Amino acid sequence: LRLFFSRDPGVADASTLTSDQLVALAVSPFLLMLAFQVIDAVGIILSRALNGAGEVMYVMYAEFAVAWGICIPATLLGVHFLGKEDPLWGAWWGWGAYCTAWAIAMAWRWRRGSWSQIEI
Repeated sequence: LRLFFSRDPGVADASTLTSDQLVALAVSPFLLMLAFQVIDAVGIILSRALNGAGEVMYVMYAEFAVAWGICIPATLLGVHFLGKEDPLWGAWWGWGAYCTAWAIAMAWRWRRGSWSQIEI
């Protein structure tokens, strides 16, 4: 994907790159994704725990709000401002903002404890 979205004319064709150049293109996004994996895991685990506790509507509304209110704008801004040389890099930052906001929303609801009062 980085090859497809890159604005660098020398990167437009993967057949002209050596294996070292391909690895160099892939390493930085993978490191960024690695940094957000733990945060993403926290959000996923807490959202499933809240679903199991009966907080289904909160999880649904929070997902909608975070996806449309954080992920899409952060991705567009990331591509515009951070992706001058490589738009995909900015898109990954948008995804990281989504994961962080999602984990915060789920942790806030979990710590609030209102899920423990729900009768299923």
